[in-house]
Amino acid sequence: MKGLNNIVKKLKMDKWIRKMDWYIIKKFLGTYFFAIALIISIAVVFDVNEWIDNFINNKAPIKAIVFDYYANFIPYFSNLFSPLFVFISVIFFTSKLAENSEIIAMMSTGMSFKRLLRPYMISAAIISIMTYGMGAYVIPKGNVTRLNFEDQYKKKKKQEEREARWAELDKRDADKAAAKEAKRLEKERKRKRKALEDAARQAEKDAAALEKFRLKYEKRKAKEDAKAARKSAKSRHS
Repeated sequence: MKGLNNIVKKLKMDKWIRKMDWYIIKKFLGTYFFAIALIISIAVVFDVNEWIDNFINNKAPIKAIVFDYYANFIPYFSNLFSPLFVFISVIFFTSKLAENSEIIAMMSTGMSFKRLLRPYMISAAIISIMTYGMGAYVIPKGNVTRLNFEDQYKKKKKQEEREARWAELDKRDADKAAAKEAKRLEKERKRKRKALEDAARQAEKDAAALEKFRLKYEKRKAKEDAKAARKSAKSRHS
């Protein structure tokens, strides 16, 4: 806060920010950072409890866990939940001010509601600038390191299980495709066999019809020859 006081003095804004404003700003930011520290510490404990088996099984070094993972885990989730903690902080410390009748004392001095909102807006501006700076410059680089750590140590087993599952699914699909192809080839062989059998039966029918026609033709020719022979014999006798 001394640093903020020095900045305010250099910018000659001390006539706009009074002691009462500093009091509310300290309450606001103190409650905000306390809430962030409390919830993030609980999140870290739960995360360690959930993933410690993976860290041990994958032999993750302590230095990488602390500096590559949790040093980037904390800013990411702090920035992610920052709007929620701003809301909680305002509700919490403003209710405390009202409980101690401090707001009544401020309003009784002739302070307007807009004037009372000034330290709130200043605190919100400080938090928004800090959140923007972290989101634009700190967290993107940290996320690369954190996600690389997760892929290498945290989600390695899950990745292996996913790859094994995909391999099993690929094998199952290949087996299905092979069975489908075999079924198609068997169906094609049956169709060809049936076509050959039909062609053979048709050839037998054609051969039988041809043989019948040949016998009929020979019989008729024999009759005609016999008739011609009788005619020739009659003509000789006459």
